[in-house]
Amino acid sequence: MSEELHDIIAAWFGEEMTEARRAELLKRLREDAALRKELVTELRTFGSLQAVQAPEPRWLELQDELGLAAVREDFAEEQIRAALRQQPRPFVASWWRPVAALAACLAAVFAVLLIVQSPQQTDTASAGRENLALVVRMDAVKWHAAQANQPLVGGLVGAGNLRFESGRLTLAFLSGVSVHIEGPADITLQDAERITCRRGNVRAHVNQGAEGFTIETPGGAVVDLGTEFGVNVEGQGKTQVMVYQGQAELAMLSKDGSPLRTRLLSAQQSSELDPQAKTLRGIDPREMLSAPDLRIPPLVMRADYAQRILKSKPLHYWRGQAAAEGSIADAGPGGKALRILGGILPQADGSLAFAAENEPQYLRADGEWTPPDEFAVELWFASDAYHSSVLAVLHALDDEHDTLSLLQLTRRDARNALRPGRVRFLFRWPPGSRDGMNVYSTPLYTPYRWQHLVCQRRGSTLEMYLDGRLVGDTELLGTEKTTACALRFGRLFEAAGNKDARQFVGRMAEMAVYEHALSEQEIREHAAR
Repeated sequence: MSEELHDIIAAWFGEEMTEARRAELLKRLREDAALRKELVTELRTFGSLQAVQAPEPRWLELQDELGLAAVREDFAEEQIRAALRQQPRPFVASWWRPVAALAACLAAVFAVLLIVQSPQQTDTASAGRENLALVVRMDAVKWHAAQANQPLVGGLVGAGNLRFESGRLTLAFLSGVSVHIEGPADITLQDAERITCRRGNVRAHVNQGAEGFTIETPGGAVVDLGTEFGVNVEGQGKTQVMVYQGQAELAMLSKDGSPLRTRLLSAQQSSELDPQAKTLRGIDPREMLSAPDLRIPPLVMRADYAQRILKSKPLHYWRGQAAAEGSIADAGPGGKALRILGGILPQADGSLAFAAENEPQYLRADGEWTPPDEFAVELWFASDAYHSSVLAVLHALDDEHDTLSLLQLTRRDARNALRPGRVRFLFRWPPGSRDGMNVYSTPLYTPYRWQHLVCQRRGSTLEMYLDGRLVGDTELLGTEKTTACALRFGRLFEAAGNKDARQFVGRMAEMAVYEHALSEQEIREHAAR
């Protein structure tokens, strides 16, 4: 993949870039037919992987934008949908040229939209500001007439206003906070740890490690102390606060923002702040806004999916369908069972559910494994929020703190420099806890959505594929080796009470380990389900 194409696709997935680079890429797209063709191929591949998950294909929006409805709608729909599904069709000269022309046109507009203002991926902040959250769900949202930027499900949002007359909106902050908002609402996202609510009904769930999230209100502020609370601001600024779990602190503020009066609220306690009357009083607890019914959808696979994996000759292959009596049988020739530790529950779709609880939950392979110079780890995952959590870890036999390789999901955390909202692939030689080479995914991972991941070492190169696409790679020093390791999924450290355990919360499925690198074609076939 060329550098230009890589940057264009990176921009589509929310990466920031300078105005000069945007202009340069636009110019290249206008002048370089080969680059446009490459982009068509990548978009088609991406579309085939996302069509079953997206609320509607993006080409429908582009058709309206371009006025393409007059170009035989039934014909265009048939051909573009076929391209999105990547179903082979016999070559017929009479329709090939108009379809190719339409694809090129769409690709050019895709590029313009992604670089200038993508309706689904561009944040609501101005250029140069960081992304703060991802829109997870929208229910009948009617935007305020003054709301210029209107994010869609799957879109990224930065600092700025969100105003809507009715409906409900759910945001997943990169810090690990989930915020559910009911209209009429007038909200400003200030930064990763703070929003202002001038009007609206808000419910915030704060995951462990993200404590301190603050909702500012007229004349007051609510600071989370973990883990779930609600705030309702009425038209005159009167504010009700309800703590569902954990604790929160409610403060009445002076004109300069200093706390005049504070109240600590525990679970099932509620208070009301009236900024005009300057009063803060306890009220009867009630559920002001119900928690959103967010669920990870079932993982639907083709009937021959397992055969396709086995065709690539994995050493180990574990499927949730084979779970019985606390372990998962190995479908690969390696013959090592995967032990189920903790409250992990096998699901009807063959996935494994890791619940949000304090007890350790992980999957541990029997015995040891010495990865060869080339190896690959493959799995499907769906996280329930932005977490700092481990998908898989290879660590030295004598000390689990000595990591050889790590597959991790990241969130925003002021205590480290990890890129937030990404998949991280780490390789350390010698095994340890400090130095290492990293690969980060170009797009952010998406909570509540199944995603396919392959992390592998091909010679002296680390590669990461997300949803069938190469999203990151880096060259090793060339002196790295491997050693005998233990393999674990879902948690960095086994012991309970470890503050850096990086417990995975969500679903995982179809774990496979290879003693060779996979080809791009194999990875795309595995990701297509």
